Amino acid sequence: MLKLYLYIFFCFFVINLNNISNSYTKLFDPKIPDDINVSISWKYLKEYSDNINKISLNPRAPISDKYKKSFKSKIHYKDDNEQLKILPARIRITGDWQDHIDRKKKISSLKINLRKENIGHIVKFRLLLDKSRDFEAEIFWSSLLEVLGYPVLYKKIVNVSINGLPPEKMLFEEIAVKEFMERFSLREAPILEKDERKYWDLMSYAYKNCSSYMDRSLLNHQRICVKNILDDINFEEKVKFLNWKVDNKSFLKNDTSIKIGIKSIVNLNEKNVKKKKEFHSLNYKLANHGLAEHNLKRIFDPIYNFYIPLYYDGNVTSKSLNGFCKTWSIKEDLNIDVKKISNLFLSRTGKIINNNFLCVARYYLSDNKNYFSINNILENHSFKLHHLNNDYQKEIVLKTDENFLKNQICTSLKCLNIKKSSLKKIIAGDYIYRDEKNNKLFPQVQNEMNSKNKLKVLKNYEDNSKDILLNVNDYETLYVEFKNTDNNIEINLNGPFSRVVIYNSKINNSLIKINYQNEIKNKILYDNYDENLLTGCVTIIDSFLNNISIESDYSSCEDSINFIRSKGVINMLNLKNSQFDLVDFDFSEINIKKAILSNAKNDCLDYSYGKYIITELVATNCNDKAVSVGEKSFLKLYKFVGNKNNIDIAVKDSSKMHITNFVSNKQSNEKCIFIYKKKQEFNGGTVLYEGKKPNCLIEKDLYSRIEFNAEK
Repeated sequence: MLKLYLYIFFCFFVINLNNISNSYTKLFDPKIPDDINVSISWKYLKEYSDNINKISLNPRAPISDKYKKSFKSKIHYKDDNEQLKILPARIRITGDWQDHIDRKKKISSLKINLRKENIGHIVKFRLLLDKSRDFEAEIFWSSLLEVLGYPVLYKKIVNVSINGLPPEKMLFEEIAVKEFMERFSLREAPILEKDERKYWDLMSYAYKNCSSYMDRSLLNHQRICVKNILDDINFEEKVKFLNWKVDNKSFLKNDTSIKIGIKSIVNLNEKNVKKKKEFHSLNYKLANHGLAEHNLKRIFDPIYNFYIPLYYDGNVTSKSLNGFCKTWSIKEDLNIDVKKISNLFLSRTGKIINNNFLCVARYYLSDNKNYFSINNILENHSFKLHHLNNDYQKEIVLKTDENFLKNQICTSLKCLNIKKSSLKKIIAGDYIYRDEKNNKLFPQVQNEMNSKNKLKVLKNYEDNSKDILLNVNDYETLYVEFKNTDNNIEINLNGPFSRVVIYNSKINNSLIKINYQNEIKNKILYDNYDENLLTGCVTIIDSFLNNISIESDYSSCEDSINFIRSKGVINMLNLKNSQFDLVDFDFSEINIKKAILSNAKNDCLDYSYGKYIITELVATNCNDKAVSVGEKSFLKLYKFVGNKNNIDIAVKDSSKMHITNFVSNKQSNEKCIFIYKKKQEFNGGTVLYEGKKPNCLIEKDLYSRIEFNAEK
């Protein structure tokens, strides 16, 4: 069985070497159980039921945040091995309107945050009642966008029992956080949405003041009352320009992420959103609810300096889908993308897709402009952000400086100093300021801080007559694109904050040599990435590599070299002397023939999210791990020679490693291999070791396994 697996893997690897991804590649589909049980702690069940009763007193009003308190609960389900899993969680009522409430059954749509482990590598998700969404239409539409190349939240119809009640069909919908982004080959970055607090505060105010018309027979009177109040308070004008906020607040961990968060907010205007026009046209006919101001979501990619539309809550209906193609004749279609949608629909609904849905799919798949392609976007991308005009919002703004030494919120009357810790709350839309009349004000992030870092771009760079020399100044990031070069490339990084990004390139038979102006003796980085989310002194992204070699000495970056979403073959990696990691591979498929790595103060070689091969690796003086394989990666390592490393090999977080030949200087009482689970969203690691147990310590946790004398 193992031979078959490796054969399939190698065939897949070779076939895909020449296929650089056109989009943010989805790495896997979450495995979500068909049946989920939710048990709210009896201590909190009465309060949960009382909240539903209170919400229902005004049955057409929006759901107030005061009823969205989280409670302790447990989630029960059976895993792939039919073993019962019981996971602790925090849950709360979710949704804006009362289509998320079932008054008779005393249940609601739920937002769930698992406190331990994961379900299908997802830790945060929602379970939505059937009257809040047209499940099949919603799954079809999100599957269509996924096949067109857009990152899309995972959705599936599941059977849910809440506190022992008969199961309900509910929609499992993941929440847009780190795990979602990484599944689509994106490094964690800001996901932005509108700050709706003002919108819902004013809406709730109107409904509260019209509560005397709650009876069903007075529905029209209530509508008129609400409209009159909203008109009186100038509702449309007040919510015309809602603030943007960073929705995935867990990204805001440190000063650099705060700077990226501010940058992502102040520059979010339609000129910086890629495929905005096409995305609008794509959703306008059938999913236009998702285009409403308060439903907009955007992903910011700091490496490329642009925004990506993220579909959310388009209110797609089966009725509209079934009626869309009345004038179209349904024909047998062998389009592979149509088949992909059919398979996704079946796996997520349990049903075969109908011909009307397929007709809609063919309509949109037939037009190439509907596809999201990184390659096409980069052809005309300048890497410059068009600055947002913030003149329309004058109520209250955040002002800060580059080092966060002076932080203020300012109204038209005065400025108030605030703590640095309040910056995260403001950026994430959690900060409330009350004025002299006790009115709520929500600060807007308005000013972009000056940055020392400057960008320089060389597009379609060619010089076939001689080797290529790239000189990069300190605090300069050079983006360079090689369409098809076989020249040797020498990179001179003239300062500790010099960076190079090789993007959208094809490099053949070249030697890339990285030189540093000075040997850096001390660590100089406060965070492990810069304001462009770069961890490497040299980053190679969305590129194809054919038999290249790389040399580097004395790096002070988090990674000497970082490969992202790249494919190909490396003949030789000769890297040494790094203050952190020597080389990181993320979301890639790379075959290394030989690597000689030495003297890293962290890991020598770090893999995440990808498929990798190493024929021979020699690693010496790696202060942490010689090889780290994590985040659902696979590595086939034919020969390993380790000397004076803290740990020779670490395999963790749903990753698998196959080792043919292992040599280490470790003694019988020294740990050489460590297999474990580190992150909540993953499971343990697996090592397949062809020989007998080596003469050193192998440590693994309860989530992980090792197999000796494995098949070749």
